[in-house]
Amino acid sequence: MSASETADATTVDLLALARSGDGRAFTELVDRHHGELVRIAYVITGDLDAARDSAQLAWIKAWQRLSSVREPDRLRAWLIAIAANEARQHLRAHRRRRVREIVPAAHEDHPVREAATASSGTWRRRSTRGRRPGSRRLRCIGALA
Repeated sequence: MSASETADATTVDLLALARSGDGRAFTELVDRHHGELVRIAYVITGDLDAARDSAQLAWIKAWQRLSSVREPDRLRAWLIAIAANEARQHLRAHRRRRVREIVPAAHEDHPVREAATASSGTWRRRSTRGRRPGSRRLRCIGALA
C-alpha cells in the first residue's frame, strides 16, 4: 500500500494492515492517535515527560498485542486504555518520593518546627500517604498556616 493510500485508509483498514505486518499502516495509526495518548497520560501523571514515556510504552504494547484487539472499530478506546494503564503504572513506580521539609527558620517554637524535629516523623508520612503529588504539597502548605 502506498503512503497516500495509507493516509486515506480507515482505522479498521489500517489495523488489518498493521496486523499483517505493514509498518506504514502502524505508523499511520501512531500519527493519528499519539497526541491523544500523550494527553491522556499527562492528565493522569501531571508530568509531560512521564506522559510521553507512558505513551511510548503504550505503543510498544499495542504493537505486540495487535492480534488481541477484539473489536477493530474500538481501537481508539483500546489504545487509550493501554496508555492510561501505563501512566498509572508510572505513578505506582514513582510514588515513593522523599518529601522535603519546609521549616520556618526564624521561629524556633513554631509548631511545624516541633513536628519536623520530632523523632518519629509519622505525622508527615500519614498525612501525605496515598495522595497525588499536587495535593501533598497543598496538605504540607496547609500545615504551615
